[in-house]
Amino acid sequence: MTFQKKVVGKAKPGTKVAAKKPGAKPAAKKPAVKRARPKPFTYKAPGELKSHFVEVGFYVGKDGLIAPHEIWVESIKGKPDGDTAVRFDLLEMDPITAIALITRLHYRLFATNVTKRLSAGREWCVRIRVSVTGEGLIRARVVAAWATNAKGKLAELTDKTNPEYRKVRMASRLLAGAFVKARDQKDMLAEVKEQQAEERRAEKEAEREAAREAKASKKK
Repeated sequence: MTFQKKVVGKAKPGTKVAAKKPGAKPAAKKPAVKRARPKPFTYKAPGELKSHFVEVGFYVGKDGLIAPHEIWVESIKGKPDGDTAVRFDLLEMDPITAIALITRLHYRLFATNVTKRLSAGREWCVRIRVSVTGEGLIRARVVAAWATNAKGKLAELTDKTNPEYRKVRMASRLLAGAFVKARDQKDMLAEVKEQQAEERRAEKEAEREAAREAKASKKK
């Protein structure tokens, strides 16, 4: 039994193949269809949420990831640079919001392409303004950023065309969802005042105890 090799792509004997005319124009390409940009997700604000600022500090490791041991998150009541501003440690007082915020920020800042990552070995501070729209939706956007300079000191990034600053600003699209369970600042302030009152009571009790011991030693 013999087998014949099947040739694919060759014309059969006697079949005419149309030749391209010299100087013929290539077929026009169809214009690319523009995809509609997806609308950002919206989140309903909890009733107790008020406009305020949040600052996130972090360090970028050599692998381009945020170092987990050098993170701080603070919610600010009042103007951030004002003398009367009150700062709350969210990692301690509202860890759910803090973790959600760090997760979303990290997702946007990291890139598998090394050339598109934030510079390794730099410390950052990002200020976010959280507000509620007239429709009751959460709005969160990066309004300022600082990073360590060549001298190792935090300096505000004022060049809006800086690619790293633009990358941080672009993270604003994902941040609103971090505040759907945000704790009321009034509640946190009440807790801080109670802690301070407890500390003062403990200090006074320690002073009284020291005075009693001193008095007893004199009698001896």
